Amino acid sequence: DANSETPPERSGSHTPDVDGLHSFIARWAREAIRTSHVPLSRSEVIKLLRTLAEDMATALRTEPFSADAGTRTALRLVENNFTGPDTLGCSIRLLVTDFLSAASLDQNADNRAKIGDLASKLSAAYADALRERLFAEQEMMKRAVFAARDAADRLRIESEERLRAVFETSSIGIEIGRASCRERV
Repeated sequence: DANSETPPERSGSHTPDVDGLHSFIARWAREAIRTSHVPLSRSEVIKLLRTLAEDMATALRTEPFSADAGTRTALRLVENNFTGPDTLGCSIRLLVTDFLSAASLDQNADNRAKIGDLASKLSAAYADALRERLFAEQEMMKRAVFAARDAADRLRIESEERLRAVFETSSIGIEIGRASCRERV
C-alpha cells in the first residue's frame, strides 16, 4: 500500500562494536570532564554521553539519514553545562576522527559525509543554545538590576519622607550645616 509507512532502512554494519563504542564514550567523558565543570558524577556523565552516542550511531545507520541527532546532542551538552571553551572542539574532533570505527560503521565516503553533517549540526546547535542561554542569563541579570534599583529608590523615597516629616513637624528650629564651617542656614 502506497500510503503505509515503511520503517527506515539501516545502512552499514548492524551490530555495533560495544567495546569500541564503550571506549569512545570513555574518551569523550574524559575530555568532557577535563574541559567543563559539570555537577555530575563520572558515571552520570558516561550515562549521558552513552545516550547521545547511541542516538548518533542510530542516526548514521538509518535511511533516510537525518543529522538531527547532532542538534539533540548539542542541546543536551549545553543543558548539562558541558560549555567549557574546549568542550565543543574536543567533542567534534572525537566525533569526526573516531566515531565511525567506534560504532562499527564503514569508513566510506557516504558515512564520512554523514559524520560531517552531524558535526555541522552539532556545532551550529551548540552555538545557538549557548547564545540563547547567554540571552536568558542577561535578561535575568537585567531584571535583578532593575529590581535592586527599584528597591533602593523605594528606600530613598521612604527615608526622604521621614526626614521631611521631621522637619515639617518639628516644634523647634533645626540647623543644617557642614562640619568644616559653621554657617547658619
